[in-house]
Amino acid sequence: MDLSERARRWVGRLLTAACLVSLVLPATTASARRAPTRLATLLGGAGPAAVVEVLSVDNDKLLGLRVARCKLIRRLRGLRGVERVAFVAQRLRSSDRSHAIKGERLLVFLSRPKTKRVRRAAKLLAAMVDSQHPYVLFRLAGAGDGRLPLSRRGSRWQASVGHLRLGKTLLPSLVRAGSKRLLPLSLLEKRLAKGKKGKKGKTSRRGAKP
Repeated sequence: MDLSERARRWVGRLLTAACLVSLVLPATTASARRAPTRLATLLGGAGPAAVVEVLSVDNDKLLGLRVARCKLIRRLRGLRGVERVAFVAQRLRSSDRSHAIKGERLLVFLSRPKTKRVRRAAKLLAAMVDSQHPYVLFRLAGAGDGRLPLSRRGSRWQASVGHLRLGKTLLPSLVRAGSKRLLPLSLLEKRLAKGKKGKKGKTSRRGAKP
């Protein structure tokens, strides 16, 4: 086989490899992308919701996770009997957006741990402090979209919702500050309270005798 024939074969192999890479990469990128979570889904969900302040964000070697420990400022849904809240502050899969910054105040929508890894970390974290006031570990709902940073504008708190999909009913209340899209925290708290009342009404009607 002469040199030119070998060169042609090598070029052919390289072109084949390039074609395969071009087919695989878009699929990988597409799998990492996902549609933004609907704010209505978070507001209408059954998981806990609260206003918290992040006290620390640490790569905990014992837990094997990056964990944000929080001060619980206000319970908005669920969390009865819970005094200390923590959540996983790292990606557990490619489409996960979970993270946290020390000192920030957040409106968080939470979900219970589902994977063995996080459930194990939750048990370890609960055993680290006195049993009367343990940290309870959660995941952020919506694969991290349940983290809404809060900022103060005058005397009012606003929640950043630029990463979420909004319904038409909330658009009139939307405030733009540069590239940020904000909604009044008080409005979201009212929506949560309204949702809780609606669920209680449905429960009472189901339990009523005909």
